[in-house]
Amino acid sequence: MKNLFTKGLALTLMASIVLFTSCKDDDNSSNTPEAGGTLTVGTTTVDLESALLTPYGPYTATSYNIDLELASVEIDEETLEPIMDGSPIADLYLEVFTDNAATLSEGIYTYSLTGDAFTFDYGDVTFDVMGEDFMNVNAGTLTILRDGNTYEITFEGTTADGTNVSAYYKGKTYILSNGENRAMSPKAKKKALK
Repeated sequence: MKNLFTKGLALTLMASIVLFTSCKDDDNSSNTPEAGGTLTVGTTTVDLESALLTPYGPYTATSYNIDLELASVEIDEETLEPIMDGSPIADLYLEVFTDNAATLSEGIYTYSLTGDAFTFDYGDVTFDVMGEDFMNVNAGTLTILRDGNTYEITFEGTTADGTNVSAYYKGKTYILSNGENRAMSPKAKKKALK
């Protein structure tokens, strides 16, 4: 009887150890997921650190122009300026048309020159925003999912020379105001320096 009791106690302890070690603590002190993702052009992949949206207002009677940039640089949350460390900045830029004046609506966006909602008509990708090596993106699909200010952004497309481009980003997205004194994205900084 003592042997049966000992075996029962040992089995109970082993089951408890397995249960306690296989359960992880799901309590996160922060509800905001860490931002990040990747940008791949051909066989080269870089990490993405931020997403920027710049609304430019109505484009047609039923669409609004909002520029989207996915960049390999972090953004200062107070100034909304890129945190520059001297490294080249990789960037995917898309001129997007949506049905919402303030932000990108959830949905699938396709390449089109119509300016209709849920399309984009221009894009480029670079591994050095301050350089001159931009490749035009002229085909693809952009998928936007949202939960508050957390966006999940997926892009699959090609450049004008047929190079595959893919990007995935999930995290907080910064919305920049349109105007002269707005914090500029890396793309806008490059344009301002020319």
